[in-house]
Amino acid sequence: RQAGSHPLRYAAGFRGRLWLVFRLEPVLCLAAAAALWIHRRRESYRLAGLFCLYFIGMHCLLSIEGRYLEPIWALMATLGISGFVALLPPPKTTAQHERLHWIIWPVLAAGAAGACLTLYFLGTYPTDSLLPVRSRLARAVVLSPKDAWLIHLEDRDLLQTGRGPFAVSGAQTALSLQPKNGAFLFAYVWAIATEGKGTEEWMARITTDLDPLAGGYRNKVRDGYLLKTLWLLDRGDRTGAAKAYEASLKMDGSPQPGRQTAPRLKFLLSGWPAAARMSLVRRVIRLDASPLMLAEMLPLLGEAEAPDSGSKSLWPRMKANARVDGPEETHREAMEHQRRLEYAQAIRLLDGLISDYPANAKLRGDRGVAFALMGRSPSAVEDLEAAIRIDPYYPSAYLSLGGVLTSRKEYGKALDLYEAALRHECFKIDPVTCRDIRRERDRLKTLSR
Repeated sequence: RQAGSHPLRYAAGFRGRLWLVFRLEPVLCLAAAAALWIHRRRESYRLAGLFCLYFIGMHCLLSIEGRYLEPIWALMATLGISGFVALLPPPKTTAQHERLHWIIWPVLAAGAAGACLTLYFLGTYPTDSLLPVRSRLARAVVLSPKDAWLIHLEDRDLLQTGRGPFAVSGAQTALSLQPKNGAFLFAYVWAIATEGKGTEEWMARITTDLDPLAGGYRNKVRDGYLLKTLWLLDRGDRTGAAKAYEASLKMDGSPQPGRQTAPRLKFLLSGWPAAARMSLVRRVIRLDASPLMLAEMLPLLGEAEAPDSGSKSLWPRMKANARVDGPEETHREAMEHQRRLEYAQAIRLLDGLISDYPANAKLRGDRGVAFALMGRSPSAVEDLEAAIRIDPYYPSAYLSLGGVLTSRKEYGKALDLYEAALRHECFKIDPVTCRDIRRERDRLKTLSR
C-alpha cells in the first residue's frame, strides 16, 4: 500500500538497497555477472543467475542487513569460479589428468591447512587483548563515511558509555558536514570537554550564542551551562563552575530548582571515563549537596565509598537526605518500570498517584498506555477517555486512544477521535504528536476506502 502511494520514493529505496548489496561484495557480484554473461547460452547458468537475482530482489523489497545475504554469497562465489574454470581446455590424455590432480590436491590441502591455522590462532588468541567488537553503528559508518547522522549516533553511543574522548574525531567530522546542526555542535563540545580540551569560545556557542527563538531554547541553554559546569570543575575552577551552575538553575523549567537539572547533570557525566567521572561526582556534591542532587549522584559512587576521606562522617546523613519522596519521583519511577516492560509495577505506582491527584490528565493517560501495553484494552480505553475529558487539549491521549481503538478494529471511532484532536488547535500545543495524529488519520482514511 505504501509502495503504491509513493512509487518513486519506494523505487529509490529499492535501488539504494541493491547498491548496498553490490558494495558488500563487489568482487563476487562482478565475477558472477561475468560468468553469467560468458555462459548465457547454458540453461544451468541462467537458472542459477535467476535464483540469485530472485533471492537478492526479494530481500531488497524491505530493509536489509548484510547477514541476510550470507546464504547467497557461497552460490555466487561458486558461480563466478566455475564460470572461469569452464573456459579452461579439458584434459585430453591420462597424463594431463594426472598432472591436473597434482595441481588441484596441493591447492586444496593448502586451503584446508590455512583454514585450520586460522581457527587455531583464533582459539588461542588471548581474549583480554581483543578489541571490542565494532557495533552495528560503527559498521554502518564504515559503509557510509559521509553520513553525518550515522557518525553522530555512533559518537552519542560513545559519549553515553564513558568513552567521550574517543568521540572527538567523529563529532568533529559530523559537525564539519553539517556546521549549523545544534545537536552535532553540542556533541562535539561535550566530547572535547571530556578530553579536557574545551575552550570558552566553544562553551559560549552552546550557551550565550544560541538563538532565543529556536525550539527548546531553555533546555539547550540549561544543558550548555551544565556541560560548562562540569568542564570548569574538571579544570579545578570551582568559582566559575558555581556561576555556570547558577545560570543552569535559572533555565530549569520545573517548579523546584534542580528538578530537571540534577538528572541532566548525571546524564552529561556519563561522557567522562570512569576514573575522571568519580572525581567529578565528588566535586559536584561539594558544589550542590541538595537532596535532589544527592539522589542522582550517590548511586554513581556506590554504597561503600564516601565522596572523600574528610566527609565519611557526613555519609549517613547525606544518604538519608538523598531519599527524595514526592509525586514527580514516583511518576519517574513508574515510567522507568514501564520502560523495562514491568507494567504491573508501573500501574501500581500510578494507582497511588491517581488516588492523590484524580484530576491529573497525564497520570490517567500514562496508566492507560500501561494498560494498553499489558493487553487490557478496556481499562486502557477508560483511562485514556478520562484523560481527554479532564484535558481536551492533550494530544498524546488522543494518539494513544486512537491506537487502542485501531487495534480493536474500531476504525470509525478512531477516525472521529483523530478528527476531534486536530480541531483542538493541536499543532499549537504539540506539533510533533499532532503530525503523528494526522498521519494515522490519513492512514485510516486510506483503509476505509
